[in-house]
Amino acid sequence: MASTTLLTRATFADIGVPQELLKGIESQGWEYATHIQKDCIPLGLSGRDVVGQARTGSGKTGAFGVPLLARTKPGDGTRSLILTPTRELASQVTEDLEGFATGTDLSIVTVYGGVGMQPQIDKLRKGVEIVVATPGRALDLSGRGELDFSSINCVVLDEADRMLDMGFFPDVNRILKEIGHERQTMLFSATFPAEILDLVIELMDNPEQILSDDLEIDLPDVELRKVSAGNENRMWALGCILKDAAESRCIVFSNTKRGVDLAVTRLNAGGIECTGIHGDHSQAVREKVLDDMRSGTANILVATDVAARGLDIDDIDLVINLEPPHDADTFVHRIGRSGRMDAKGVAWTILTGQDHAAMEIIASTLHTTLTHFDVPKVTEPPIPKRDDYAEFADGWGMAPLHLNIGRNHGVNTGMLTDLIRRSARIDEIAVGDLQSLEEESCIVTIHVGLIRYVIERLRGREVSGVSLQPRIG
Repeated sequence: MASTTLLTRATFADIGVPQELLKGIESQGWEYATHIQKDCIPLGLSGRDVVGQARTGSGKTGAFGVPLLARTKPGDGTRSLILTPTRELASQVTEDLEGFATGTDLSIVTVYGGVGMQPQIDKLRKGVEIVVATPGRALDLSGRGELDFSSINCVVLDEADRMLDMGFFPDVNRILKEIGHERQTMLFSATFPAEILDLVIELMDNPEQILSDDLEIDLPDVELRKVSAGNENRMWALGCILKDAAESRCIVFSNTKRGVDLAVTRLNAGGIECTGIHGDHSQAVREKVLDDMRSGTANILVATDVAARGLDIDDIDLVINLEPPHDADTFVHRIGRSGRMDAKGVAWTILTGQDHAAMEIIASTLHTTLTHFDVPKVTEPPIPKRDDYAEFADGWGMAPLHLNIGRNHGVNTGMLTDLIRRSARIDEIAVGDLQSLEEESCIVTIHVGLIRYVIERLRGREVSGVSLQPRIG
């Protein structure tokens, strides 16, 4: 693997990290600080405002998280607020902070939109020192009196440029102004458009500016492949790739512990022997997995990124991302595991519809592309394929329904809409546009939540002398 030059030779003890946090940091497989951590952690520990320019994956969470944890005491109330642009990043930041905080009594809670608010309120009411939030949900909870800004003395803005791109900056400005009082503010961004610079000038106190040395990464020499599958069929695609590469030694990466457990269970049930490891497993289990992979007893390992850190396993010629990782650096470290001797490695990434945008951001950051492949065709896939109509849906939830009637049968938009509404007894809004009209066939869009029902109601129905055989695709 080509060097990424991410790490310095400075240990976390060298840069002043308190003893009570060193154990948690070491448990994450971290021995040396990255450049951004080496520069930012001492400033953060001193209470200075910090503006850091660093790309995703350069160790930013450690750069702000370690000093934030060190300056927070259990039972002090909500002292720190970390704002992120997405729920996925909020969850990842929380997972990292919880790892760093191993052995402390600090409470960290994640709050974001798109899910029920009451479970988040219940956690906040139990008492929490650190809140990781998306801006909109933070304001919602503050407006309800459930998130108290008055006790906060440290605010972190993570990936500020993405928050700007996503239209969150009015909310960010409002939060900072509502907090108002003297506080430590740390802001991290890969780029600094005018709006971010204005915020720095107006709302930060003479911040120290840090430019990371980690803005460029050298990619390992690995063939990058991507396949598309519906969310219900990630495991089917994984099984097909592994069966097609039957002799390979492989690491499968999942973003979650549950993903690891599910993949191991379903692959083994389908006849593909594999072993798995994640953060809930003991050191004894970790050592056995390592021994099995080194000895060749096991050739397929399914792991989370944290669990895989520090595992010294040679001769891996295939890496599979069950989901795309959260950032570019993690992607580089994953794919760099592949390649044996002088052979070029191969890395597959399985993408659902909602994954493509995130993967494009990672690829753009790394100035690379992934080549699209079809899921390998194998006899008797280890994991059966499921009907997953959401795989074909657009952003509005409308999926194409193919019908074996067309112009020769007098088809038009009004006729189709009326036929489907009468046959399936569904609302007109669930029937979309006529996408294609040929002599003997047509395509109409139906809301994905009703398409299975519509297919059942239309199948075999006689229209203009034709027995309808609807299909999705």
